[in-house]
Amino acid sequence: MSGPLPPLPALPPRRVSCDGRFLVNAKGDGFPYLADTAWEIFHRMDANDIVTYLDDRQAKGFTVIQAALLCELDGLRIPDRQGRIPLIGLDPDCPDENWLRWVEWVLDEGAARGLTFALVVAWGDKVKPLARGAGPIIFNPANGRRFTRMLSARWLGRPIIWIIGGDRNPETNDEFAIWDTMAEGLIEGGGADTLVTFHPEGYRSSAEFFHDRPWLAFNAMQSGHGRRDYPVHEGVLIDAARAPRKPIIDLEPCYEDVPIEFWKLTAGRRWIDIPEAELNYASYRKHRGYMDAWDVRKAIYRALFAGAAGAAYGHNAVWQVWKPGSIPRNVPSPISWLEALNRPGAQQMRHARTVLDRFGWLEPLPALITLEPGPFSPLVARSHRTGDLLVYLPAPHQGFIQRSLLDGAFGQHGVLLERINPTTGCTDKKYTQPADALIPWSTPEQVEDAILVLRPAIVLDIELSDGSADQTRST
Repeated sequence: MSGPLPPLPALPPRRVSCDGRFLVNAKGDGFPYLADTAWEIFHRMDANDIVTYLDDRQAKGFTVIQAALLCELDGLRIPDRQGRIPLIGLDPDCPDENWLRWVEWVLDEGAARGLTFALVVAWGDKVKPLARGAGPIIFNPANGRRFTRMLSARWLGRPIIWIIGGDRNPETNDEFAIWDTMAEGLIEGGGADTLVTFHPEGYRSSAEFFHDRPWLAFNAMQSGHGRRDYPVHEGVLIDAARAPRKPIIDLEPCYEDVPIEFWKLTAGRRWIDIPEAELNYASYRKHRGYMDAWDVRKAIYRALFAGAAGAAYGHNAVWQVWKPGSIPRNVPSPISWLEALNRPGAQQMRHARTVLDRFGWLEPLPALITLEPGPFSPLVARSHRTGDLLVYLPAPHQGFIQRSLLDGAFGQHGVLLERINPTTGCTDKKYTQPADALIPWSTPEQVEDAILVLRPAIVLDIELSDGSADQTRST
């Protein structure tokens, strides 16, 4: 058995790959987009919190922090921990200089740890009225363009990916115009290679609204928090078939420890209006349960095996920097954000990072799937970096791979089958002779899912269970 190596810092992304499939750094190498979600970091953390949080996320192998500048939880009117408000008089043309310097300090702390920030310029309630969100609406096409142009010009050279949308879909011509001009302002201030995407509402993709826009560097999805086993891989494949080809990332899959369909638990009230004494976490659990680490892994690996350009993780307490007594609140949590830093799903993201570093972008190979389609069907892909075949098993399985399906890639060689435990990162290996028609496989005992890696076995070192090595040659 073997475990993962510590992740190395990632050079920040600079542009989209020539084939439109993933993001690359200044050297032209693929960027391993693995994000943690902390939308309220600028609003609800102080400097000590920032250091604690960024140190933790760097150690766990994250490469991106997703955060909002003008935040959802009344971020325009409730001061941050240091008493600052982003805009003077709610005017986008009058940003507070002290607030800008605070954001810059946080960005630089992240950069010092090899972390890129994916910044939502403004949560969608600053553009579009909805029952949820404190607003107020402050943007029009003209001031939206000026605001984003100022930000991207001022922060040119810092490792930033820009996001517009903020969990709202455009419906009216005015809303389309505001998002378009905000994106165009980012390009005007930051240059043609500025990376910009759009964050839609649940179960939707930016491609539905903006795929043909020159400013849209890559598509973003939100598979959301309402369904276990949402078929995120199907959405990735749909967007991958669009022309021109653009990378796809699910920016908001299910958050760990979020109540499933949380919006149905409030009897029509806003979370902010529910007294602390009425927050009954046990009743939420009985409703439909909470998303757990397995749900998180399934969403992430299904997207990656369908060809996504990266993945994002979120925790219900961390995204909103929740602690008991926090006001305002959205989907309260029974644990604080500090406790949530070490939840199982967060710790397991270091193994997702290892997969991204080792294999790079994965080309989906649905033709190699012989089982009937279903929520727990395996997904097959080929590594862009190593050429290996990979299989993701999203649920406990055991069975066989037909050797005849592999002959084109493996010739007359034997097959080395490596099994990765996504909860620990540990691997074990098995050698199959060239004459074997069936290659047996299974998920590890007491583990819900697994990743299989298959490669031609020409000269192999097979680590046996007793720790000895058996070198086998297949010709």
